[in-house]
Amino acid sequence: TLVIVSAEISRMAGGLGRVINYHTIEFIHLMGKNARLVWVEPYYKDSEESLGEFIYDEFPVKIRGKRVFAQVYKRKNILRIPNEKGEVEELEIENYLIRDPQKYYVGKLYKYNHDDSPAGLDEFSEFFCKAFLELLRRQIKRTTDGWGKPVIAVNDGQCLSISFLKRLVYPRLMRNI
Repeated sequence: TLVIVSAEISRMAGGLGRVINYHTIEFIHLMGKNARLVWVEPYYKDSEESLGEFIYDEFPVKIRGKRVFAQVYKRKNILRIPNEKGEVEELEIENYLIRDPQKYYVGKLYKYNHDDSPAGLDEFSEFFCKAFLELLRRQIKRTTDGWGKPVIAVNDGQCLSISFLKRLVYPRLMRNI
């Protein structure tokens, strides 16, 4: 499983979403269409789509000594991939979206220290990265729809701390990724 983690993937509101989509297409060309790719991104409160009330998973993470719950929603996205013949094929991508129920840490896309998004960039990053690592730990343990021993692709500054947090917060997790 290749798990792609970013602050923007499916929305494509800025350049990063497009970059991640292009990277995903190239990963598929390299790995083949039968490879399992997973997207993990924040579930912003100003998202156009609603994922309903179904929460795939919920768990606490510790943010600056405070216990904060993370909610994970799961959906399928369709990615259109051009093939060698110039035709477009559709591929389903598993998409996991993370937020906090109060929408303090995950507010509006790229808005920090704002009325609608009170958390600062550092708080958002700490919450999202720790919530992702806990989701990763839980998904590795799952037998039915788990991720096995995944490869993690991180592509932006908001997710950069995943690299060192996995060593500090989850040192045993390192054996599985």
